[in-house]
Amino acid sequence: MVWSFFNVATLDGHRRRGIGEAMTWHALQGGHEHGCDVAFLQSSAVGRPLYERMGFGHVVDMQTWSLP
Repeated sequence: MVWSFFNVATLDGHRRRGIGEAMTWHALQGGHEHGCDVAFLQSSAVGRPLYERMGFGHVVDMQTWSLP
């Protein structure tokens, strides 16, 4: 089973305190407890270094589209 993460964010004034990392580890643990063995997330450029430190690796660049 795959666990997907989207829209994890920390306000600018509260970054670099471990909040985003703690939220992500908590969500990963919850997914694991429900039988997930693969995690997928979509990261912003700002968040990418955090996820790489956590062990995630870059797989593909994605584009987001919306209707006008």
